[in-house]
Amino acid sequence: MKAKKGKAPAKAPPGGYEVGDVLQLQILQTNTDLLPQLDVVSVTISELITCTMATVVRVTFDNGGCAVLKLYDRRWGSGLRESGYEYIPYCDQAQAAFHAFLQRGAMGPFLQELDDEDSTDDVIPRTTSHIRAEPDGVARFEALLWRHANKHFNTETEAYNRMQDLQGVLIPRLYAVVRAIADRENAQDDEYLHTHGILLESIDGHSLDDLITAPCAPKTKHQWFSIVQRAVDSAHEINKRGIILDDSAPRNVVVDQTSHQVFHVDFAQCFFKDTMFNAWCWDTDAED
Repeated sequence: MKAKKGKAPAKAPPGGYEVGDVLQLQILQTNTDLLPQLDVVSVTISELITCTMATVVRVTFDNGGCAVLKLYDRRWGSGLRESGYEYIPYCDQAQAAFHAFLQRGAMGPFLQELDDEDSTDDVIPRTTSHIRAEPDGVARFEALLWRHANKHFNTETEAYNRMQDLQGVLIPRLYAVVRAIADRENAQDDEYLHTHGILLESIDGHSLDDLITAPCAPKTKHQWFSIVQRAVDSAHEINKRGIILDDSAPRNVVVDQTSHQVFHVDFAQCFFKDTMFNAWCWDTDAED
């Protein structure tokens, strides 16, 4: 997994996680024997991979194993916390405003407002800039980011569950669905303050973006063409499962440095064909 490339409208400072940090993760769901058989595991961050829409780090376990941890944390992310091409950093004011917002029970009604906007045909949903300019804008912006992060988490876990037969073949294995406990913001038992994540198989290699320039990349055009074709074929195989890759790009394909096997990653913004059809509810008898 690699950081997204290209020009960014807003440059974010480093995220809230650092190499050497020790995180306690509550195991919510697991389908592997590779993890310690515990309700809570301790991991140490060994590498920061990216912090755009989510925080992605490489971690090690106490037993020496390693994995990739993706945290859907609204507090960090150069892409997630962008509003009108400006990066909005998380700060003490935002924390206090959001906590007060939760304490007076405003979160539920606000989320319902957003759901109603999305489901009403003749209403254009508010932008982040509009929401930040409203009364309680600081808190509402944090609430909106929580909604985005939560949707990404639910979408990606659903995608991995739908592609169990492709795990370890065309996509990394999903080791566990987790929740970071007693994080440094708040340890209260409030669902809106939880940070969820997924533990994934760690692939040693490079992104398809770096196919020519990575030190471990193959050197011949024939090998390049073969790898690119496998990436295309695997995308079609994923599509056959009814999963539409909205954020499909070379940066979201990892090439194993030894086998040159390709693995698609980052399904947080994908769509599921069956739910899309249900949402659209088009009239199949209507004229084109």
